[in-house]
Amino acid sequence: MATYFLTDFFFFVEQGEQARTQNDDLRAFLLESSLRVRTEAVKRLLVGCCGSYSFSVTSEAAELIAALLQSSPSSAADLEAVIASALRQDCFLLGEQSRRVAIVVLSRCAQNQLNASDVRLFMEDLWRLYQVDDKDALPCSDVVAGFVRKYGS
Repeated sequence: MATYFLTDFFFFVEQGEQARTQNDDLRAFLLESSLRVRTEAVKRLLVGCCGSYSFSVTSEAAELIAALLQSSPSSAADLEAVIASALRQDCFLLGEQSRRVAIVVLSRCAQNQLNASDVRLFMEDLWRLYQVDDKDALPCSDVVAGFVRKYGS
């Protein structure tokens, strides 16, 4: 439900950007605000999929991430910066190689090269990696290496 509301809202704002009217200042404000909300939503959803959400929420969060990334008017570089920011060191504990893989996978989603189902499977696998007692050992673990092999190709 939230996915449809947000994507419809962003679509409305972005369509308004194309039509020239006397309300350009308002339209610019709405576009800037929608980008800020979209960015913050993607960041929070990604952090949640790194183990802090319950598993039952992960698939819906992944679908919302996909919808937000795929409907964004931002450039690929801007979206990659948003994704990289969300996967910052204090919440993404899987190591730099896994972080780069996650950025590439989500960037491919933003470019419509992956669908919401692919992102859901990726996020579910990501969430599962965080369900261990010794999170300090994660970056060097065999399961993380398998994750990198699976999604890095």
